[in-house]
Amino acid sequence: MFLASANRQGALRDTTDIRQRAVAVGRRAEDLKFFQGLYVVPTSTEAEAARVAAELDEWIDHDRHLAHMSGSIGIDFGHDDLDTPVGEIQTISACR
Repeated sequence: MFLASANRQGALRDTTDIRQRAVAVGRRAEDLKFFQGLYVVPTSTEAEAARVAAELDEWIDHDRHLAHMSGSIGIDFGHDDLDTPVGEIQTISACR
């Protein structure tokens, strides 16, 4: 499973939640493997890294990321609001 958590604490929170959900439906938590998508901002100080990371974040085009993901998995997410929880996305429900 691929993740895009903003930081280590978020990744831990997300993986713990997903593993608990898997166990709730009869799966083994240890069967899930996670791959964190991240980018590295090498600088001299943590403050400079935070500043550069914030600047890079301003360049992120969420619509392009969504289009890329839609093309990669063959489901057009362009009709759904970006803040819609995954379980409520009508596009996915229609594919089931």
